[in-house]
Amino acid sequence: MTLPSEGHGSRLSDHVNRRELEFFTLQDAELTPLDGGKAWTAQLLMLASRHVRLIVPATDD
Repeated sequence: MTLPSEGHGSRLSDHVNRRELEFFTLQDAELTPLDGGKAWTAQLLMLASRHVRLIVPATDD
């Protein structure tokens, strides 16, 4: 997910909490189940926002 570098919507929380946004398009995503299941990765993923419980931004290292 790429956010604007500045201005309205540049914060992750602004983007995630948009009511009109029903799906996220994610590139190079790592998904980890909250129930302790096995994590997995996807090069491209369409994810319904209603299924998201936690988002952690990637680090630049």
